[in-house]
Amino acid sequence: MMCSVSTIAMDGGPENIDVRVRAAIRDTKAQTAYGMAGAPDERGFLERAFRTFDIQFAPLFQGRTFSNVVDKGDYKPEDVAEVLIEVLQPALLRYLVDFYHNAPHSGLAGQTPIDAWIEGTRTYGVLPPPSPSRLRAAFGLTVKRRIQNRGIVVAGLEYANEELAALRRQIGQSDVLVKIDTDDLGAISVRADRRGSSWISDAVERRASS
Repeated sequence: MMCSVSTIAMDGGPENIDVRVRAAIRDTKAQTAYGMAGAPDERGFLERAFRTFDIQFAPLFQGRTFSNVVDKGDYKPEDVAEVLIEVLQPALLRYLVDFYHNAPHSGLAGQTPIDAWIEGTRTYGVLPPPSPSRLRAAFGLTVKRRIQNRGIVVAGLEYANEELAALRRQIGQSDVLVKIDTDDLGAISVRADRRGSSWISDAVERRASS
């Protein structure tokens, strides 16, 4: 169940309007859609998904904040929270893939989400997921570097191509933003540290050792 997302619908919470979140969404070529504040009915599908997770998934862990102070009562989540994001993320994926996608859904007339996905993709097709270089540019680890004679050095490795050389001639010794996929150091993504600059991704590959 992989595709490119065209629009990401969110509420206007501070984490969702953060410039880093909006930049990552933009770099995947998706758009953002924010519902009107104080009008949850405008994002009913989203609110229902949160409610489902709150009922089915969140009770498996300590440290829940609950949806309101009445539900929370005297419970102090900060005293018992114990789950790291490195544990929570794969657990959430396992819940979605193994349980949620295979459970009948009233909003799908009793179909399971995986059956609805198969039927929908056969009928309408699907946009392929973003390329590794686009995902790296959106979600990779960000560092700043200067372009030197032999390119850019990151973690002791050299990266270079013609576009990078052209960028150096344009901006001189100014810093550039570099995105790294820590699981794959074969290439990096680079762009000028200026508003509106585009990522140079596909061809910024690691130089062979001389």
